[in-house]
Amino acid sequence: MNLFNVVFLTLLLFAFNLAGAEEKPNVNTVSLDLFGRESPKEYFLEQKYTLDSKYYPYGWLERAGYYQEELGSRVAELGNAIDRIFSDDDYFQNYQGSRLEIHFPLIYDDNQRSIELSPRIRTKLPLPNTNKRLNLILDSTKNSLTGMADPAKGEEFSSISKLSDDELNLVLRGNLIKNNWYRLSLDIGGGFDAINPNPMIGMRLNVNLPSSQRHSNRLIPKIYWKRFSGEVFDAQYRHDWLLSKNKILRFNTGTTWWNRDAYWHIYQAVTYYDKVNTHRVFSYSLRGDWDTENKGLINSGYGIGFSWRERIYKNWMFTSLSPHLFYENNLTAGKYILKPTITLSVEIHFYDLN
Repeated sequence: MNLFNVVFLTLLLFAFNLAGAEEKPNVNTVSLDLFGRESPKEYFLEQKYTLDSKYYPYGWLERAGYYQEELGSRVAELGNAIDRIFSDDDYFQNYQGSRLEIHFPLIYDDNQRSIELSPRIRTKLPLPNTNKRLNLILDSTKNSLTGMADPAKGEEFSSISKLSDDELNLVLRGNLIKNNWYRLSLDIGGGFDAINPNPMIGMRLNVNLPSSQRHSNRLIPKIYWKRFSGEVFDAQYRHDWLLSKNKILRFNTGTTWWNRDAYWHIYQAVTYYDKVNTHRVFSYSLRGDWDTENKGLINSGYGIGFSWRERIYKNWMFTSLSPHLFYENNLTAGKYILKPTITLSVEIHFYDLN
């Protein structure tokens, strides 16, 4: 048994041991800490100071607390608002309730002088009488398991690695642990490429790392096994930096390891989001990709992109226009080859407001 299998089995046992351990927090506690334990109210400066108190100089703490909460919530609120408009993978996976998304991306490839229309669908259905702990997920979007960006959705563009996931995935997800800090889930299902079944089992952990007034951090590691891919480890780290009331700078770092092929894919993306109004968001992206296809970590490409995302009807119909320039490292030619694309996408979202 190699190290990868040991880690996978350890996480699986840990999940089953803690699956039933979720408890309601005591009203006399502040919150749950990073490990799900209750944190008592014991702060060095925590006292009932008032304006009339002889300790008046400390009264500013209560005043500052209001502004801290007001400002601190903005980075999360703006980040969530942008995620709702773009409906990225993280937002879809964490959505509580039924959801159906239909995408109609029209992609123009300048090198091939071709236009491609590739409709995609993904849906999430909580099973009845399970308190939303069991969800059935159907996903035909590219890289739905690894979570790598899909240019057809107007997200950050990416080079597609040689082991990318591009098949229909049907997964039964069970939420094992859920609190303010992290969420652990178990996935059982498979993918379908033509008529070949590709069963899978895996675990997904969503961790809300300690954040500040202007900075938000999230880590999403995943580990799973698939018939055709073998053992795969995937991790994504996202950092949101609140620049102003309607502007966020987002750093996305991701890596995927295919154990059977001893193959790495790593990417780094930086995206600047400008929420113009409640209907429109502009995003500007820079991205670089690296892989080990040629027995060494080399740059496989980099590029720049822009996306205009518009809410065209209420909260359930969107369109986006996304021109991208990607420079692919062609090792055979010994040079970088420019691959310009323009994506026009229309999306319809159906979801449970409750």
